[in-house]
Amino acid sequence: MLARLIQFPQDDQPHRWPPVKPPPDGNKLIASIVGGEPVVPEDRYPYQVALTQSSSGGQYCGGSLIAPGWVLSAAHCAGIGNYVQIGRYDLNDNSESYDNIRVTREIVHEDYNDRTLDNDFMLLELSTDSKYTPVSIDSGSANVGNNVDVTVMGWGAISSGGPGSSELLEVELDIVGNTQCNSAYGGAITDNMLCAARTGKDACQGDSGGPLIIRDDTDNSGAGDVVVGVVSWGFGCADPNYPGVYARVSEAYSWIVQNADLGPSPPTQPNPPTPPTPTPPPQTPTFDDDYDDDDDYYTGYDDNYYNCEDEDKFLDKVKQGGSKLVLRDCSWLASLQNANKFISYCTKKWRYARDTKTGDIYKPPHAACGLTCHFCWPCNEEKKFKFFWKMNNKGMSKLKSCNWLSNQSESKRSTICQSGDTDGIYPSAATICPQTCKVDSCSGSYYYYKK
Repeated sequence: MLARLIQFPQDDQPHRWPPVKPPPDGNKLIASIVGGEPVVPEDRYPYQVALTQSSSGGQYCGGSLIAPGWVLSAAHCAGIGNYVQIGRYDLNDNSESYDNIRVTREIVHEDYNDRTLDNDFMLLELSTDSKYTPVSIDSGSANVGNNVDVTVMGWGAISSGGPGSSELLEVELDIVGNTQCNSAYGGAITDNMLCAARTGKDACQGDSGGPLIIRDDTDNSGAGDVVVGVVSWGFGCADPNYPGVYARVSEAYSWIVQNADLGPSPPTQPNPPTPPTPTPPPQTPTFDDDYDDDDDYYTGYDDNYYNCEDEDKFLDKVKQGGSKLVLRDCSWLASLQNANKFISYCTKKWRYARDTKTGDIYKPPHAACGLTCHFCWPCNEEKKFKFFWKMNNKGMSKLKSCNWLSNQSESKRSTICQSGDTDGIYPSAATICPQTCKVDSCSGSYYYYKK
């Protein structure tokens, strides 16, 4: 098997290598983590590798330990350094225990194209075996279909062109099919590439070569994880119009096996279940403004309709008879890994409340975090959400649900929907229950959560 080899000298002195060539058009990522969180527990990914310029450090790329003596990384990381560090969490913490191993040679995929970054794979042979447990790689059996959850980790920039992170960060993304990805990149995505994205989250400068994995959430040892991609390139970082691009490991599996000693084949890991596909919007929605830049990634329609944005805080709970409000950030909601918990927050919490000290009114998640909860459309409605109906004889607000409203007579429902009454805290029936109130503009509605 032909391959480009780089043989390293036997001494431990750092060497100067040519800089990595930029990806196509010179405006792509050579990648890290945007919108991520510190890895917990710190040793969750024992196979994560930092490629360093010398034995004293200088991390420039990432990689995956795929066998005791072999690391998988990206071809465009070749020729820069000659050491790897394995078992790291905080690169600034010199008290950590980790492997610091010299690289004896780099094997770049013989079909690597440094202009298009096709076949962006590189193997690094280590001078000694690592004591850490290697990770499995995808032989083609892993489910990498649309919207499958994947995770990427690294130490690189936390924003496009920004500073890196000394602590290992991780972020969860969704697979984006090559057809959709190619429509964004104008045909630059080959079968040897894999795309992934999620709003506000991405890889960025500094983590090229790092692993994109299907994570086994039943085992925090990393033993059940599978590497499906290698961080490669993309336009900017977390740009909503451009997914991150990864080298597809299954396409290079035979090449990896032929060039690296992987030892016995690991047991086959079960594929994660394919997440349900969100209910698509109408084919000709009344709210599409024909301007693509504000479109939602996965639907192709306007996720920022009416300049929909997240506010800083939403109301989670009301305690102590209303005197204490428990608030959370919309960014916290967006970071939830548990899909059921996320859906419950967005579709089941309905309370509004006024802060008695400041007079500020705090809203439930669907209203305060409309972008995150996919409640940007005025026609969104949940049957259990409540609106202001009227004041009782004690001057207290009476609230009713959309479900209650739908069971009223047509004349009563019409009167309530047209009243527009509000107590200054809770919205009116027409705002909370637009479909039940038959608001004219709601003939074409979009609902993100599958019924």
